[in-house]
Amino acid sequence: MEDNKIKNTKEKPQRMCNHLNKGSVVLRPIFLNVLAKALSFFLLLFFPSVVICAEKFNPEMLKSIGGVTDLQGINLDYFSEKGGQMPGYYKVDVYLNSQKVDAREVKFISSPGSPGELYGQLKPAELADYGVILNTFPDLKSAPPDENLDHPLKYYIKDATETLDLNNRRYNITVPQVGVNSRPRNAVDPKSWDNGIPAILLNYSYSGSTTKRDDGDSQSNFVNLRSGINLGAWRLRNYSTYSATSNTSSGNSDSSENQYQSINTYLQRDVQLLQGGQLTVGQTSTPADVFDSLQFTGAQLASDDQMLPDSMSQFAPTVRGIAKSNAQVTIKQNGYVIYQTNVSPGAFAITDLYPSSNGGDLEVTVTEADNSVTKFTVTTSSVPILQRENRLKYNMVLGKYRSGNDDTKTPEFIQLSNIYGLTALTTIYGGIQYADNYQAATIGLGRDLGRWGAVSFDGTQAVSKFDDNLMGRKQGQSYRAMYAKNFDQTDTNLQIAGYRYSTEGYYGFSDVQDYQRDTGNDIDNYNRSHNQRSKVQLTINQTLGDYGSVNISGSRQNYWGGDGMEKLIQLGYATSIHGVSIGLNYNYSKNPGSPNADKVIAFNMSVPFDLLLGHSGAWMTYNMNSTKNGSTTQQAGINGTLLKENNLSYAVQQGYENEGKGSSGNASLDYKGNLGESNIGYSYDNNTQQWNYGIQGGVLLHQNGITLSQPLSDTIALVKAPNVGGVDVKNNTGVKTDWRGYAVVPYVQPYRKNAIDLDTQTFGDDVDMDINSQTVTPTRGAVVLADFKTRVGQRALIQLLFSGKPVPFGATVTLVDKENDSLITGIVSDQGQVYLSGLPETGKISAKWGNGSAQQCQGDYVLNSDTPSENKMDLIKQTIAQCH
Repeated sequence: MEDNKIKNTKEKPQRMCNHLNKGSVVLRPIFLNVLAKALSFFLLLFFPSVVICAEKFNPEMLKSIGGVTDLQGINLDYFSEKGGQMPGYYKVDVYLNSQKVDAREVKFISSPGSPGELYGQLKPAELADYGVILNTFPDLKSAPPDENLDHPLKYYIKDATETLDLNNRRYNITVPQVGVNSRPRNAVDPKSWDNGIPAILLNYSYSGSTTKRDDGDSQSNFVNLRSGINLGAWRLRNYSTYSATSNTSSGNSDSSENQYQSINTYLQRDVQLLQGGQLTVGQTSTPADVFDSLQFTGAQLASDDQMLPDSMSQFAPTVRGIAKSNAQVTIKQNGYVIYQTNVSPGAFAITDLYPSSNGGDLEVTVTEADNSVTKFTVTTSSVPILQRENRLKYNMVLGKYRSGNDDTKTPEFIQLSNIYGLTALTTIYGGIQYADNYQAATIGLGRDLGRWGAVSFDGTQAVSKFDDNLMGRKQGQSYRAMYAKNFDQTDTNLQIAGYRYSTEGYYGFSDVQDYQRDTGNDIDNYNRSHNQRSKVQLTINQTLGDYGSVNISGSRQNYWGGDGMEKLIQLGYATSIHGVSIGLNYNYSKNPGSPNADKVIAFNMSVPFDLLLGHSGAWMTYNMNSTKNGSTTQQAGINGTLLKENNLSYAVQQGYENEGKGSSGNASLDYKGNLGESNIGYSYDNNTQQWNYGIQGGVLLHQNGITLSQPLSDTIALVKAPNVGGVDVKNNTGVKTDWRGYAVVPYVQPYRKNAIDLDTQTFGDDVDMDINSQTVTPTRGAVVLADFKTRVGQRALIQLLFSGKPVPFGATVTLVDKENDSLITGIVSDQGQVYLSGLPETGKISAKWGNGSAQQCQGDYVLNSDTPSENKMDLIKQTIAQCH
C-alpha cells in the first residue's frame, strides 16, 4: 500500500536522482514503511542516512504518505542540508584545532544562501583569547575587536572551517596552524580558573578500637579534623587531631591519656607572580627539594607546580610494611601524628596518606595485638629536581621554627631557595638558611644525561651553635648525589638512588633545635645525640611482562660518635595469572641501639569467584606471614563488594598461628555512601578480642544551605541541580544529589578541566535538563559550583491550533517563562503536535514559523493533573492549545 503511494508522487523513485534541482528525494522503502505509520514526522529531520542521492526534502511527500493535508506555511529549508539546524542560542564546548578552549552559550546564524548551515557569532577579541593570532589575518585584524563578526569565519581566514555538532554539543573551529599560538598540551588558560563560591567546609575522620585482653582492657580513639573557610581567592585552613587512650589492667589500676594537637592553621591564596605560586601566612611547612622540610609559623611564598601545564603536583608516598597480627599503624611526620589505622596480618600498603607537608621523613610505628612495636622510617625525597628550560621554582620563608616535640628550640629564621632550568638539560639550584644558632648555604646542579638517566649533586656548608659547652660551635659540610633512570630495554625503573655524606661537624637545622630533647625512647635519643654520617637509599621497580613485577627499596644510615646503623630493606613480587593475584613480600628493619633486626616474610593470593561460579564482585583470599623466630600465621577468607554501585565492601578471614598461639580471625564492613563513609570490624586471637570502627566524611556550608558528603580532598565541586534528588554523579562511587538536589564531588584537580557528569538513567520521570555535563576549572582549595539548569515538571504532547488549523509543520515552539532562564523548546510535527518536557501544569507557549506577524502566535495550555499510571506512555500528557 505504501509502495503505491510513492509511485503516485510527481517523480518516480528511479528518476529522482536526475531532478535534484526540484528538491526531490529517494528514501529506502523499508524506512518509508515505518515512517508512514509513525505519529510524528519529527524523526524524518534527523535521519540523513536514509538519503540515497540528495538531502533535499520535498514537502509533498508529507501529504502523499498521509497525516499532513495543508502544506501552507511549511518551511523545511533549515533541515534541507546534512546536519542542518535551526538558528539560535546553543550551549556548546568550543574547540580550536581539536583543542577545547571554551564552554559557553553561542549564538548561531544561518549562512547566507545555505539555510541550516550555521556559523557562530564570535568577536575577534574572543578568537584572540582562544589563541588565534589576529595579525596573521588582515581581514580579521581590521574588524572591530569587540563586535561580533558579520560573516562566517572563512570570509576572514582562508581555509578556516566551523561546524556545529549538536549531538555532542560541540562547536569545532579550524584555523591554519600558522595563525594560532602554540600551547603546551593540556594547558588551561588562567582566565578560566575559578576561585569558587564562599563556603565553610569540614573534613572529619574518626577511628576507634576497643580491645579485651587476658591482662586487661584498652580503648583507643583518634579524630582527624580539617576545617576551612573560602572567600574569593583566600583559603583559611586548620588541621587538628585528637587522640585518647585508656587502659585497665587485671589489678584494677587504670591509666588514660588524652592529647589534642593543632598541627597547623594558615591563610593561603594563589598569586600570579614568577610563573605562579602560593602565598601562605600562618603555620605551615617548607618544601623538601633543596633543604629538609621544616614546620614554621610565619609567611611563605612558594611556586606551585600544578599551576603549570603537564607538571607534577604534590605527592604522598606509599607506605608499605608487614603486620604480624591485627595491628595498629601510626605514622608521624615532623613529630605530629598524621595517620592512624588498623590493618590485618600480612603485607599492607597505605596509599591514601595525606602528609602535612611537602616532604620530610615518615616515622612508621606498627603496634601488634600483643603490644609489641616495630618502627621504621620511610624517606619521601623526590629528586632529581630537574626543571624545564626557563622554569623557576622558588621558595621564600620568614618565620619561627615549630615542632610537635617538647623541649625543642623555636628560633626565628629566613630561608630562600631557587631551582632554575638553565637549559633544556641543565638545572641549577641553591638556597640559604639563617637563624641565630644556625646558618647554612647550598648550591647544586642537575643534569639530564639522556639515555644514561638523570643525576643531581649538591653541597651544603653549615655552621651550628649549641648552648651545651661541650658542643659549642660546630661547622661542616654535607654532600648529596641522586640518580634516576628508566631502562626501556628491560622495563626497569630506578626511581631514586641517593647517597649523602656529612662531615663530623655537620648538623641539619632541626638537629640543632632538637639536640637536647629527651623523648624517653632509646632509638629517638640515639638519633638526637648522634649526627648523621652517611646515608644510601634505593628504589627499583622491575616489570617482568606476563610474569608480574618486582619492587625493591632500601636505605642504610650510620652516625658519627657511635656504631649503630639504621637499615631498611623491602622486597616485593606481584603477578596475576588468569585473574588470580599472587604477591610475595619481605621486610627487614634494624634501628641503631637495637641488638636484633626485625625480619618478616609474607605471601598472599586472591582468586576471583567468577573463575569458579561466574559470580563477580567477590574473591577468595589466602595470606601467610612468618617472622625470623619461626612463628607463622596463616589466614584464609572471602572479600568483595555488594550493592548496585559496589559501595559496600566486606571481608571475612580465619587464621591460625603456630607455636601454641592458636586461631585468629577478623571480619569487616565498609560502606561508602552519599553522606559519608563508615566501617566496622572485629578481630580475635587466643588472648585478645578487638572491635574497631570508624566514620569519615565532609560537611559543606554554602549560600544554599548545608550539604553532607564523602571525605573531602583539598579541592572540591558542588553540584547544584535544584529539586532533583537521587541523581548519580558519574565516576564517583556513592555520590548522588540529596533531596534538595545538591551533591559534593569530593575530588577534583586544581587548575585542570574537570568534567562533572550526571547519570541521566537516574533522572525521575518528571525531570529534564538541557545539558547533563559541566566543566569546572578550580583554583587550589576552591569549592567550585557545577550549576545544572533543571526542569521539574510534566511531559506533554500538545496540539497547537492557529485560526482553527494546526500550526505548520517545522514551527519552533518555546515555553514562555520569565523566571526560568532554562529554555524549553520543541519542533512541531504533523497535525500541529509538539513534544515538550519539564512543563508546569499550566503555562504559556509561543510558536514561530516565520518572521511575519501572521507566522507566530502564543497560546495557553492546561495539563490534566490526574496521577499517571505505571504505563510509561501514560506519563506523557496530551492536550490541545489555541494559539492566537
